[in-house]
Amino acid sequence: MEQIEFPQYSFAQLIEPAVVQAAAERAAQWNLPRRICRPLDRRMVVPVSADVAAYDATIEASPIDEE
Repeated sequence: MEQIEFPQYSFAQLIEPAVVQAAAERAAQWNLPRRICRPLDRRMVVPVSADVAAYDATIEASPIDEE
């Protein structure tokens, strides 16, 4: 594999097709774990104690100090 000299500016890297191709090939070799995130599928609500819920309600009901 030949070495490609990367431009100094990251935007210039997007314009050079050889640089983009080399980066894609390197990324394919990283073998990162795959993870599919679907944040809108299901809402995870963690139950809290009554004390914490009361404190949250107090904070939400308090007026906001504007400076």
